[in-house]
Amino acid sequence: MKYYYFLLLCVFSIVGNSQSLKKAERSYAFRGVNVVDVQSGSIASNTNVLVRNGKIVEVGRNKQKFPKGTVVIDAQGKFVMPGLYDMHAHFPNVDGEPFPIDDYLFLNLSRGITSLRIMRGAPVILDWKRKIMNKDVIGPNLFVGSPKIVVDEKLQKQDLRTLLKGYQNDGYDFIKYLGGNNQGVYDSINKIAKEIGIKVAGHGPPMGLEAAVRGCLGI
Repeated sequence: MKYYYFLLLCVFSIVGNSQSLKKAERSYAFRGVNVVDVQSGSIASNTNVLVRNGKIVEVGRNKQKFPKGTVVIDAQGKFVMPGLYDMHAHFPNVDGEPFPIDDYLFLNLSRGITSLRIMRGAPVILDWKRKIMNKDVIGPNLFVGSPKIVVDEKLQKQDLRTLLKGYQNDGYDFIKYLGGNNQGVYDSINKIAKEIGIKVAGHGPPMGLEAAVRGCLGI
């Protein structure tokens, strides 16, 4: 069975550009839709879903009366499901092939992906994250890693605490470790990150899984 991310697509048809975002801050009712329960694997057919200010506030099969001003959408034969999260994404024009950013964001949303974990960050991606949070543009939530950290001679001359704290203050959500054959520096990165309250993600050290676990646990 092919599932359509109808909830997202319907909202897009109503708020197709950033100037219409404020209009989306109202109630929408999807009537007669099939709701996919991803926990049980079941489908609740012929269900009404009420969305207010971008959040689902009611799901039921009763012929309830919707709030005044609600936009009612006939969703018979369509499906809704929770938004998907791409846990390993790369932003175009920063770490990938050139591609229009607006198209990239919209295509992810239109396929049901409502959050992206960007594995290599850059200031321009933080700018897009802020635009999405401020509702200046439509796009998935962005969870952004720092610029890549590679253990080399240049890195070893830097103060790691200052570097990691700087990325944290800039607004990156986690530290992106790319690689390097130095267990001591790898352990230091994880230790400092734990102390200042930010996660480390990315490649493991070449010393193997056991070394990676020790580094993450700080042991």
